[in-house]
Amino acid sequence: MKWYCPYCWKPIDKDTTQCPHCGHNLSEFEELSYEDKLILALKNPTREYRMFSIYMLGQLGSTKAIKHLCELSQSSADTIELLYIAKTLKSINTKESLNCLHQLKEKNNVLLNNFINKLEGKDGN
Repeated sequence: MKWYCPYCWKPIDKDTTQCPHCGHNLSEFEELSYEDKLILALKNPTREYRMFSIYMLGQLGSTKAIKHLCELSQSSADTIELLYIAKTLKSINTKESLNCLHQLKEKNNVLLNNFINKLEGKDGN
């Protein structure tokens, strides 16, 4: 099993207490809230962990995660990941999250745009 620093996502040994790459004290990680851990996991190099975090942040209705989800959506080219982000932003349902959802349409991804239209009730049916 690979271990990563939850702050910089560089590989570390399992028993590392301070990241040799970014210097974070890893014992502080245990003190973070579940929501904050999920937000950090949005930068995980493993797609499945990011997807789980995106989903769970939506279930929590995390307004704290909106900025981080928007940043991820701008850097991602993964359609499935973008669909998850869109659904999460819609479920958070604040002005900020809906603005970010609207910005996703600028990616000119037909599948994503159709999905967003359905989320917004503009699917033409």
